This record gives sequence, C-alpha cells and structure tokens, in this order.
Amino acid sequence: MRLLILLLILLTSNVYGKNPVIVISIDGFAYDYLTRFKPKHLSNLITKGVSSKGLLPVFPSKTFPNHLTIATGVYPANHGIVHNKFYHRGLKKTYALGDGKNNHAWLTAKPIWTLAEQHGITSAIYFWPESEAKIEQQLPSYYFPYNSHTSDQTKTAQIIKWLQLPASQRPGLILSYFSTIDSIGHRYGVHSEQLAQAVSQIDALIGQLVIDIQTKTKVTPNIVLVSDHGMIDINEGSQINRNRLLKPFPDLHVINGQTQLYIYDDNAKRLNDVRSHLSQHRQAHLYDVYQQGQFPEHWHFNQQNNVVPDMIINAKAPATFVEKFSYTGAATHGFDVKENDAMKAIFIAFGPDIKQGLSIEPLSNTQVFPFLSLLLQLPQAQKIAKEQALLASFLNKSITN
Repeated sequence: MRLLILLLILLTSNVYGKNPVIVISIDGFAYDYLTRFKPKHLSNLITKGVSSKGLLPVFPSKTFPNHLTIATGVYPANHGIVHNKFYHRGLKKTYALGDGKNNHAWLTAKPIWTLAEQHGITSAIYFWPESEAKIEQQLPSYYFPYNSHTSDQTKTAQIIKWLQLPASQRPGLILSYFSTIDSIGHRYGVHSEQLAQAVSQIDALIGQLVIDIQTKTKVTPNIVLVSDHGMIDINEGSQINRNRLLKPFPDLHVINGQTQLYIYDDNAKRLNDVRSHLSQHRQAHLYDVYQQGQFPEHWHFNQQNNVVPDMIINAKAPATFVEKFSYTGAATHGFDVKENDAMKAIFIAFGPDIKQGLSIEPLSNTQVFPFLSLLLQLPQAQKIAKEQALLASFLNKSITN
C-alpha cells in the first residue's frame, strides 16, 4: 500500500526538484544597446554570470524564425517557420503569425517546453511565439493566449506568482517574451530618445524582477536573458517596389517579407528568366538573388521541403521591399547577421548553476536550446555536455557531475 501511495504521488506531482529555469526574450534588443545605452541592471547581471559578445540570429533575422530556433535548437528549414510570412506547399496556405495554434503541422521540431513536460518538468509560458501550438498532443501546463495589450509588468508579476506556488505545482521551466523594445525601435529608430527610454524601462523591470524573486519567493532560479535579433535604421530612399521589380512576371508566387522576397515556383525556365531580369534592373545593387541549391551555406536552406522557397531575393541593408513607396517605420531587421553586425542579439545567463563573470565570443542562438537542456538536466544533457564542451563550461561543476 505504501508503495502504491508513493507511486501515485510521483505520478501526480511535479518530479522536478532542481533550480527552476527562467528564459526571457527581449524582442529586438540589439547587442550594441548594451554599450550604447549602458543599462545599469543588465550590465550588473553580466558580471554575475555568463554573457556572449552577441547572440547570432539565424537567417532571416526575423522574430518568429529566431524564437523557434531558440526554443528547438534547429534552423528554420528544420523547425518549419522560415519567416514571419511564407508559403507552405503541402497545406497550400500562407503562414500568418501564430498559425500553429490552429494547425500544429506548421511546426516540425519539438520545443523545449514540450520536451520538459514529457520528462516530468512543469512548464509555464507568458507569451512565446507558437507556444499555443499543441505539439505531440502536449501544451505547456500553464500558458496565456497572446494579447498585444498585456504589459510587461503583468508578465513579471505572473512569473513571481508561478515561483510562489507549492513545489508540487511550481514550474521548473518558465518562458516569457517582451516586445516593447522591438516596437519602439521599429517606430522611432535605433538612435531615438524614445528607444533610450524604453531600454531604461525594460532594464528597470528586469532589475525589479530579480529583486522580487529574491524577496518574494523561496527559490533561486537560473535566468537566461536573450533577444532574437538587433535593429538597423532604414530610409525611404532605399525602398524597392516589389510590384515594379517583378512586373514582367505577374503569375509569380511571391511572399514579401520586407527584407526578403520568397518566390515559390517550380518552373525552372521562368526562374532563370526572373534572375536574368533582376540582374539588369536599375536597383540590382540593392539586393542579391539566390536559387534553391545555391543559398549561402550558413542559411541552412539548401533543402527541398514544403516551406523553403525556390528563390530568395535578399535585400542589402538598409534596403527593404515594399508594395508601394511609403513610410514603413524608422528601423527594421531581417538582414543576414554575417553581413550586418547590427543584427546581433544578447545572451546573458546567471544563477546558482551558472559560472560568474564569464564572457565568451559570439554564440549562435541554436546553442540556447542545448544549454537549457543542460540546466534542466534533460535526458540528452549528458550527450550535449560531451559533444559541446563550450556549453558545459558555462555551468558550475555540480550540475554536470
């Protein structure tokens, strides 16, 4: 009888007994904001943990592809979300942000919260791209449907409430997403006073969150702060009218992602004609053209599946593609980080299981998922520790023994 009771307790309670892991993404927080605006609390947290000299976004440096890479550890062509907007040949639909909620087939890789839940670690999410998608019939134990009007203060207050839960209900993995910096950067530009104020406000919010964790909860979590991309100022003089650019090809299936045009067309001759036309266009200096099989290797797009386009017209910063010449904001992102340092994001990790005062070279955001797996001690963590000594070196010895 005692054995039966013990088994029931184990099956109905959170078996995760280690330090909780909190992941916060500050959308659009460029790496150079750390030196330009010198945020007090973030600068202090850097000295208390591990930080990289930039977190390198995958291509394209857009919000949804990069958040899914952070959450899954794989490139967009493998997790399925190859842009904020793209076409799926199998579904015969164009993706809109958050479509995974209605059809999980958009996602083709398992996110960290699904893996955690499957191994007895309760997860809680206050907004993260595609966290409402039911992967392998699994949702986070706690989550909120996305609402653009929810304040960042509301999210941090909920994080504290989750950490105050009894051990049997408390999440072992918490993720949240703050979009203010990205919105202000787009609207006012990277050198604006409005952005400086927004950085100061988010910095104060993070600082207060750390204090509240220390004073209002009985746990000491590991906290990982990331962003998905940087930001760069753009101008109307570098706009490329997509309709005029491709006017000779009215039947071409084109998805405009602002910094890229994704073309889906299986007619090889037409694609060759498009490429020839583009090479002679008067704005040819503002973009590069690539076809399937010839994409730059670091994009990891040279594979044929339902979502990778047959051709990509890639804008050179600060050029952007528009449907008509008009004001489209002061700054944007989406450019190749290999060509634009301004796209670098941030990575700051600190907590009881993480070394202090360690600064490392720029880190690919594909490495965040395996790092979280190590912190959570998920089944593949030992394999990760052996194969990726860099990630294991971020941790105190006690967690890898």
